Amino acid sequence: GGGGAGGNNGGGGGGGGVLYGSSTPLPASSYPIVVGSGGVGGVVNDPNGQQPGNDTTFNSLTAGGGGAGSGYPGVNAGNGRPAGGSGGGTGPGTTAGTGSPGGTACAGGDGGAYTSSPFWVSGGGGGAGEAGNTDGSGYGGDGVPYSILGTEYYWGGGGGGAAGYPGLVYAGPGGDGGGGGGSAQGS
Repeated sequence: GGGGAGGNNGGGGGGGGVLYGSSTPLPASSYPIVVGSGGVGGVVNDPNGQQPGNDTTFNSLTAGGGGAGSGYPGVNAGNGRPAGGSGGGTGPGTTAGTGSPGGTACAGGDGGAYTSSPFWVSGGGGGAGEAGNTDGSGYGGDGVPYSILGTEYYWGGGGGGAAGYPGLVYAGPGGDGGGGGGSAQGS
């Protein structure tokens, strides 16, 4: 899932892409697997802090990494990487990232926008199942549900947006499927 944003106007990181299938035969063998990640949540005054997620690869299939959340001031959120990565959320005066079409993966959700009064919270990162802010201001987008052995789990959730100004305690929660929650200023 995407990373939660740091305090003071950081946007949530976008969730990584999700590939799934059922009853897929695999001959007994060893398979190289690279586990990627969602995007890192944005932080204040650190233009180098916004890092996109890495791709996940398995058996010639790829699920794209999530886009980084926006930083403050003036660092736009990142787009999801090709093959289903979700876009990062945005802070004030910046642009949200867009989700990537899925190809063989689920399509990634777009990052959410900054919300001013009464919440003053940065946008949540997109998830593999929905855009950031779908469930409320600053909420990370939920991942996609998929059952394993009869139990439903969510995969590829977006990170929550951070509180906008010092002293504000509202920050967005991460989306279902591993998204980290945003933080309030100074926390």
